[in-house]
Amino acid sequence: MKDQDFFLAHNLQNLKSFADDESYLAKIKPHFSYLIFKGLSQPLHSSVVKYPQSMSYFKEYLDFIEDKTTVDEIIASLTFINEEKQKFGETALTRPISEVLKLHNWIFFEKLKQTSKGQYRIYFNDWALKNSQIIEYTIKTIFKLLLQLELITKGVGKEDIDELMEKNKTFGMILHYFDSYGTFIHLERLRIYRNAVSHPGTEFIYDANINKRKLKFEDDYGFFEVNIDEFIADFKKVLIFIATFNYMVANELFKVENDGKTVFQVNYEYAKKNGMKQFWSWATVQITKNRYYKYFLKKL
Repeated sequence: MKDQDFFLAHNLQNLKSFADDESYLAKIKPHFSYLIFKGLSQPLHSSVVKYPQSMSYFKEYLDFIEDKTTVDEIIASLTFINEEKQKFGETALTRPISEVLKLHNWIFFEKLKQTSKGQYRIYFNDWALKNSQIIEYTIKTIFKLLLQLELITKGVGKEDIDELMEKNKTFGMILHYFDSYGTFIHLERLRIYRNAVSHPGTEFIYDANINKRKLKFEDDYGFFEVNIDEFIADFKKVLIFIATFNYMVANELFKVENDGKTVFQVNYEYAKKNGMKQFWSWATVQITKNRYYKYFLKKL
């Protein structure tokens, strides 16, 4: 077999791997979480199959996150990101920021850890604010959708659901439904991250003599401290959760509009019928025309 033929056959086989296993992308891409996909994909799919009216909430969610300031835009506006752009130009950050964030020893992060007290407060006050903004805009909307689907499965009608959501539209109220007693530490941390910055309850701990830089977040119900690495790790978890959830929502919407086929099955069938060369041209057009494709390809 010629090298070119082998290359085309290899790519076709890759498409088949995606088509055969709906979770394959979540397994191999670091900006997705397979555990989140495994835990939520089936309940989301069951909602679509058993309660077709849930589709209106899926679409409402996607419309909302696309209409508001996007996560990518919020991250791109971080103070230290813009400073690096000014110093080195746009080429300094050509990789998607959510991909860069998975690098534990990214040079910009190392520089942040060595900042002066004034710079430290500026950078992390801005970052904490943006983190809170992402939680308020996107994470809250994710849990709102999950609550809407939960109410549908309990037989609550749309008018009653809409009325309940209007009365309980704060992040704290929505989280309270899922964690009434504060037993889930990750949900509690999300709440405190969100509330501490807004109310305000953020303290920047700095001691250059022992190279100690920590952040303390507190609201009326609890507090925690994190060092820089822990804060960055929590921030990455938020991004991964959002990217994975958006992928699952887009996947369900795509399947409804394509006779139950995933985007990967559609891709593979086209490539198998028309060849890989023709597929690449066709796929380029689909990426620009179909609103769902970006959630399989983009990092956020």
